[in-house]
Amino acid sequence: MEILIISGLSGSGKSRTAAFLEDIGYYIVDNLPAEMMLKFANFCTASGGRYDRVALVYDVRAGEPFQRLIDVQDKLRRRDNVRCRMLFLEADTRAIISRYKETRRTHPLCTEAVSYTHLTLPTT
Repeated sequence: MEILIISGLSGSGKSRTAAFLEDIGYYIVDNLPAEMMLKFANFCTASGGRYDRVALVYDVRAGEPFQRLIDVQDKLRRRDNVRCRMLFLEADTRAIISRYKETRRTHPLCTEAVSYTHLTLPTT
């Protein structure tokens, strides 16, 4: 069984990556807390091959320390029947601001509403 954990910066393309992986046959679970990943892996291995390629999207919405994800990943890697890898995505500030302007969503770490349409980027 293959588990790919998709994580990274907000706005770095995790959702688009998950959509691509789904198109090529992965089963996608978005916003799964780290501690539930172990139980989900148990479910997948007991499924008789139905969920052999799984991608789990993990980000700040989980509201838990990133170290918890690292610990769970280590446990998954120690299993004989599981191949677990992580894909950590990044993007530069210009790309992230541009993406938030497109979606008009509040950044997950913002405590107040912010309009991204009025942000200006530094010139380089």
